[in-house]
Amino acid sequence: MTVLNETRFLKEKDGDAPNMQDLEKAMSTAFHKFADCRQIKIDHSNFISDKIREIEEVSESFKEYANNSINQSDKLSKYAEEVVDFAVACADPSFTKREILDCLKVTLKDAKNNHTEAEYLKAQFSGIAANLINVHNECFNYAEKIKTDARKIDSTTVNELKKVESKRRKFDIASKVGAGFAILGGVVSIFAAPVTGGASLVVEGIALFEGGLVVAGSTGAIALGSKFVSNKSSNEVDTLNKQLTIERNRLSSNIKLLNQNLESIIEETSGIVNFWGEQITSLNELIEKLERSDKKDDERLSRIEALSIQKKWKNVSRGCKEYNRTIRTVLQTSNLDTLYDTIIYVYGDYLYILAQAQKIK
Repeated sequence: MTVLNETRFLKEKDGDAPNMQDLEKAMSTAFHKFADCRQIKIDHSNFISDKIREIEEVSESFKEYANNSINQSDKLSKYAEEVVDFAVACADPSFTKREILDCLKVTLKDAKNNHTEAEYLKAQFSGIAANLINVHNECFNYAEKIKTDARKIDSTTVNELKKVESKRRKFDIASKVGAGFAILGGVVSIFAAPVTGGASLVVEGIALFEGGLVVAGSTGAIALGSKFVSNKSSNEVDTLNKQLTIERNRLSSNIKLLNQNLESIIEETSGIVNFWGEQITSLNELIEKLERSDKKDDERLSRIEALSIQKKWKNVSRGCKEYNRTIRTVLQTSNLDTLYDTIIYVYGDYLYILAQAQKIK
C-alpha cells in the first residue's frame, strides 16, 4: 500500500478510444468496489469512519456523473450523425455553396458547444478520481501513524490503559514513600532499644529487606500493599496493550482493504478519461477544419476532407452509442445491487429488533 499520484491514473493514453466492453467491465468494477467500501466495518477510528462517509458521497457523485455522461454522449452521438450528413452534403455538388456555408456555421457552433460539455465531463470525472486519491492517501498516512503508535486509534482500551497506568504510577510512588518511612522507623527503633529495653522493637517491628520489599509496622504495610497493587496494575497494562495491538492490527487490515478498493476504482475507470479525451480530440479536429472553411466563403470542403470527416464521425457516433449502452447497463445493475443491499440491511435490523424483543419477554 503506497501513496497515489494523480498522474499515474489520470494520464491519457495514446491510441484508439477504449474498448467499450472493457469500459463496461471497469464501470461495473467501480460500482461493486464502492459497495464493498460501504460493507467494511470500521471500529476504533472516527477518522476512517468519516473517510468512508466521504467515499459514499463520491459514490453518489460518480453515479450522477454516469447519468450526465449518458445525456452528453447521446447528444454527441446525434451531433455526429449530423456531421456525417454535413460531410455527405459537402461531397454532393447538388448543394450550393451558400447552403453548405449556412450548414457549416450551425455545425461549427454545435461543435464548440459539444466540446465545452465534453471538457466539463472529463474534468468532472477527473475531480472524482482526485477526491478518491486524496481519501486513499489520507487513509494511508493514518495507517502509517497508528502503525508506530497504537494509542492514536479511537478506542476505549486507550482510555482504560491510561487510567491503569496512572493508578500504577500513584502506587509506585506510594510504595517508595512507604518503604522510606519503614526504613526510617526501623532505624529509630533499633537506636531506641537500649533506652526502651527493646520495647520499641516489639511495637514498631524490625525492618525486613526481602525481595526489594520493606516491612516495618504500619508504614511497612503501606509499602507492601502499594507494591502489590502496582504489580497487579502492570499485569493489567500488559493485557490492555495486547488488546490495543489486536484492535490496531484489525483496523490496519480494514484500512488496507479499503485502499485496495479505492485503487481498483481509480485504475479501472481511467478509460473514462480516455474516452472523453478521444471525443474532445475529434471535436478539435472538426472545429479546425470547419473554421478554415468558414474563413473561405467562396470555397467548400474538398471531397477528401468531407470523406475524412464522414469516416471519423461515423466512429464517434458508434462509440457514443456503445458508451451509452455500457453505462446504462452498469447503472441498472448498480441500482439492483443497492436495492438488494438495502433489503439485507433492513432485514438484519428487523431480526435484531425481534431478538431484543424476545429478551425483554
